[in-house]
Amino acid sequence: MPGVIQICMQNQEYAVQLAKHLEADAAFGECHIVTCIPGNSPCKNDVQVQVVDSPTLLNIHHDADCQSRTILIVSEPVNWEQVWEKGVVSIIRENEPLEYAKLAIYAALLRKGKPAWPQKKLSERNI
Repeated sequence: MPGVIQICMQNQEYAVQLAKHLEADAAFGECHIVTCIPGNSPCKNDVQVQVVDSPTLLNIHHDADCQSRTILIVSEPVNWEQVWEKGVVSIIRENEPLEYAKLAIYAALLRKGKPAWPQKKLSERNI
């Protein structure tokens, strides 16, 4: 399954570990794995999956195709409304095994690009 996986996080140590973990797995053999510094590379057409942290998520503006294929890696409490509004469907804690992040990335590669949730603000929903 060819594709570009972009890991764009402030915690570069985690990003490099995750990239090495993905590169060592034959399931990601056809994927091009890119790490970048937040702010340098927004979601582009060639990126199939984007892995970001909370500060990076707040500063990216991507299209609906990329939203449901964004994985959020967190180390702090999450602002669920902001995550919901960005359309993120996968949230992984930084202290969880890298296998969890790898599984979320694999699922995102298989997911068709489409908005993950209706595009209403959480406060406008009848829950």
